[in-house]
Amino acid sequence: MELDDATTARMAASDTDEIARLSKHELIMFGIAALTLDAARVDMGHPLPDPIASEQDQFIALTYMLRCAPAHDIAMPHWKIKARFARPYTVDGITIDLSHLDGAAFDFSHIGGPRVFTHIARIGRRNGWV
Repeated sequence: MELDDATTARMAASDTDEIARLSKHELIMFGIAALTLDAARVDMGHPLPDPIASEQDQFIALTYMLRCAPAHDIAMPHWKIKARFARPYTVDGITIDLSHLDGAAFDFSHIGGPRVFTHIARIGRRNGWV
């Protein structure tokens, strides 16, 4: 079966729309997970550290920052990073640098991808931080 150019163009546009919808769903799912991870931190009684020194402090502060990105618009998360949180974080050998992201639209590349977020959540559970 051969398709004419117009049909091929419509199908390509449809595929692009579907990819955009799936990306939006992925951001919403990230937002829910980030908000839940930070809520677990609060439920465990871990306040925001000041100063941010130990690996646990870095995990807690990073979790809070990940929660702040989707907190104001879960479908279009943006980084909201106050000065004391604008820094690199290293947890379990993974470094995520939030030094220059305040106001930027959230992108998974900022944290190393969705799998890194999942790994961070596992680290928190493994260590009893969430």
